Amino acid sequence: MIYTLGLVAYMIVMLIIGYYAKGKVQNTEDYLVARRNLNRTFSSFTLLSCFIGGMVVVGVSGTTFSVGIWNEEYNWGIIPALGGGAMCLLVCGLIYMPRLWKLKMVSLGDYYYARFGRVTGLVSTLMICSGFIFWTAVHILVFTKIVRPILGWSPEVAVISAVSIIVIYTIMGGLWAVAATDIFQVSLVIIGILVLTPVAIHSAGGWEFFSSNIPPDLVHFTPQTNSPNSWLAWIAAFLMMGIGGVPSPDIMQRAFAAKSANVARFAGCAAAVGCLFVGSLVVLLGLLGAELVGNGTIPVEALHDDPELIIPVMLMELLPVPLVVLFLGASLAAVMSAADSAMLALAGMFTKNIYKDILHPSASDKNMVLVTRICVGAVGILAGIIAVSFPYAFNLSVFAFDLLLASLLVPLTLGLFWKKANGYGAMAGMITGFAVRIIGGGMQQGFTLAGILSPLDTWYLFTLFSPLASLAAMVPVCLLTQKIDEPVVLEEYA
Repeated sequence: MIYTLGLVAYMIVMLIIGYYAKGKVQNTEDYLVARRNLNRTFSSFTLLSCFIGGMVVVGVSGTTFSVGIWNEEYNWGIIPALGGGAMCLLVCGLIYMPRLWKLKMVSLGDYYYARFGRVTGLVSTLMICSGFIFWTAVHILVFTKIVRPILGWSPEVAVISAVSIIVIYTIMGGLWAVAATDIFQVSLVIIGILVLTPVAIHSAGGWEFFSSNIPPDLVHFTPQTNSPNSWLAWIAAFLMMGIGGVPSPDIMQRAFAAKSANVARFAGCAAAVGCLFVGSLVVLLGLLGAELVGNGTIPVEALHDDPELIIPVMLMELLPVPLVVLFLGASLAAVMSAADSAMLALAGMFTKNIYKDILHPSASDKNMVLVTRICVGAVGILAGIIAVSFPYAFNLSVFAFDLLLASLLVPLTLGLFWKKANGYGAMAGMITGFAVRIIGGGMQQGFTLAGILSPLDTWYLFTLFSPLASLAAMVPVCLLTQKIDEPVVLEEYA
């Protein structure tokens, strides 16, 4: 009962923050990019929240607990989420975010429209939305995985609760609410991890005993063989989020919301450091969890056959009830921070790049805010349906970033740094990369949902070759169509 009351109190706090942020929303720019007025603190925390969510706190700890940092047998580990996530934030901060900030746009889709034209912009928006809805669903799903064994809720009740609270405070305050709650939520996550870590070390017999008893197969950072396939898988895992996360709409929305290009640059670098710091502690907690379950301190039955519950279970087994309530909220906070960011980014792209640019060009600013709020609700409901229908967080997250890497990274990068990039070439690159990822996986493993989302042992081939195919298609098409599709060089880059 006390856990339920604590979580209800936490959700009420989120609603109060959203209600307060509502007063700051006067127009679309306020709602989607917080009046381009986020300072270094707000920008850094809200950018960090994009990664310190279900993928790191729940996914990294569970993966470390079950297979280690890098597992040769599974060609998998925490490399994509931790090393790749930090690399993505650093690359965005140093290279992409300051340059995109100068465009004074509202969404990532705006860039594709302005640089490559209306049709290519529409295709890019649809591709971003089709991939990123799975990333949104991941966080809804992780929310349910945390609360179900602890509170005994059914999957449907857990999903409805998650969607309702996140949608309501995001609808009310837009990016102001997301940024304000992100600071609160990420701070709770960091405090919770800092408190839990020394307690877990003590429970494992102290640092010297624990460090000398870690199973060697859990702490390999790189492949232990010279097999080309092993190294291809490692590189693909690192790049999946390391560069696949660059064309993420929630990250670039933060770039547009920063006060200046320098603030955007600082936020990217600071968030990268934060991701490594928090992620490293989460890895340590995953290893500690393996030791505590192995020596019987934590009963294996408490995990309900789900290794991704290791941190919530460690909280409940090792800390007193008041701290459990607080830090259980922190675990959910991590998930909700990433979920609200994804919802707002998708809703903003649909409203600006499809409703405004295609369907209703004369839409008023007030009407756009209303439509965006409706879209936030629609995105939340759709993500909730996916979370209930396809409860495979790993497959969903991999697929989301694979699609962005396959279809959108090359057009974004060449559009920023190659003046000959045009709409025809960008369209060819997007479609080719997308087709290789979807059709290739289907041909290899069968055209089933599981086969397309995660092509088993050969997943890394499609992660690596899809963007290369996109590049191979875009460059020659651009060069061959210069006269019939003159490139648009944006004024800031002329």
